[in-house]
Amino acid sequence: MAYGSADSIAAFVPRFANKSGRFDNVTVPTLETVDEWRAQVSAMLDIAMATAGLPAPAMAATVVTMLDSFVNANVSGLVRGVNGQGRFAEKPTSTDEMLLAISDAADAWVQRRATGIAAQSGIPEDEAAPGSKAGSRLPMRGLEYTREPSRGEYS
Repeated sequence: MAYGSADSIAAFVPRFANKSGRFDNVTVPTLETVDEWRAQVSAMLDIAMATAGLPAPAMAATVVTMLDSFVNANVSGLVRGVNGQGRFAEKPTSTDEMLLAISDAADAWVQRRATGIAAQSGIPEDEAAPGSKAGSRLPMRGLEYTREPSRGEYS
């Protein structure tokens, strides 16, 4: 399930959409590319949520709205970037480098909001608490529970 929408992304970056305010097969990027990026960023969020022990894909309306916002904002950043503008325009950056930066941002974004996402998803507090019988379902601090010790808070 892809979060966000091409129309919402076009609203963030109207100069790169057509006269109707939409992406199509001649805009840069095309509608197909925008939809592919939406799917990729959505998958990054789903994996980050699953890693944190959260339901993925999200089904709670409030959580989906937050995820829509993250995808729309980051894909609009990709649109600006491929057109030489926005935060990725400061130095030459390829699309794959932009997607890697967004992937790291998605992990951190989910971790900062994990407790709230759990609450909105109906995960009981005793199961969501770090160190609970659920096996530390949510991260306690930073990236402490990653499989990459070099990125953990205490390394």
